[in-house]
Amino acid sequence: MKLSRVLLPLTLSIIAAVAFSAHSTSAQGAGVYTAAQASAGAAIYTAQCSQCHGVKLEGGAGPSLAGQLEAG
Repeated sequence: MKLSRVLLPLTLSIIAAVAFSAHSTSAQGAGVYTAAQASAGAAIYTAQCSQCHGVKLEGGAGPSLAGQLEAG
């Protein structure tokens, strides 16, 4: 009985630690997207977003998506 009171919380803690540590680094650093995913994203951006946000993310009719954030 005592052993199960200790093992269950310990097991759940280990599972949670592994799950959170795997997610915290998955979107950081280079190599997050494959070349095919990047190419598909670029095509979608060009077709649907660049008219307002600019070809180089500089903004225009829509806000800039790169550079410094504006205060306000």
